[in-house]
Amino acid sequence: MSLFYNLLDEQIELLKKKGYEEKSIGSPDKEGWLFTQLRRSFSDALHQSWNEGEAVTFQIATTGFFNNDKDIVHFRLNYEFDLKSNSLSMKELELIADGINRKIAIQSAQDIPHSSQALLLISEMTHLKRQQTARYIPVRASKQNRIR
Repeated sequence: MSLFYNLLDEQIELLKKKGYEEKSIGSPDKEGWLFTQLRRSFSDALHQSWNEGEAVTFQIATTGFFNNDKDIVHFRLNYEFDLKSNSLSMKELELIADGINRKIAIQSAQDIPHSSQALLLISEMTHLKRQQTARYIPVRASKQNRIR
């Protein structure tokens, strides 16, 4: 098997291990659709990299439904293919739910959270935003509230 098939298979196995399959995340997409996107995007990136002689980034996406379809999470998986180092790797995972957008930088495979942690990671971001908002109440706003 060629190096490029090995790179692709390695990423697919990693996604499976981390729970990024349609059935695991309750996606309405056809089973295997995420991997089909990865194959197609990787093929395009491979050709583009050969033509341009530099690393190419691409994105694949899926949607998951959790808690009996009450919670929806959009996943964007950002990849980079570098022909010079013959590497294909996820560089960033973006989680989007309830107007919250959380980007997670990926340095190694261990940094990729399991798909089942998506809601927890989003709720942590929501909690952080609430704390930051609470800290930055304008002084005059608090004076106005005291006068009433």
